Amino acid sequence: LDQGPPRGLREGMTPAQVRAVMGEPSRVGRQVLAHRALEYWHYSGEKAVLLTFDCHRGQPPRLSRIAAP
Repeated sequence: LDQGPPRGLREGMTPAQVRAVMGEPSRVGRQVLAHRALEYWHYSGEKAVLLTFDCHRGQPPRLSRIAAP
């Protein structure tokens, strides 16, 4: 049953804003690309969700995708 994103999460949030809502992720992964990186935050348990942050060079990271794991 798809319940949508956890309450308080929305695209465009900073990592600090996400931590304030969700706490620390259980796992973090990174993918380095040309001129940017993607950072994946995995949450497990009741708040199971996979968050993707788009980290463009010279700009603060922003939440770009909220998905079920």
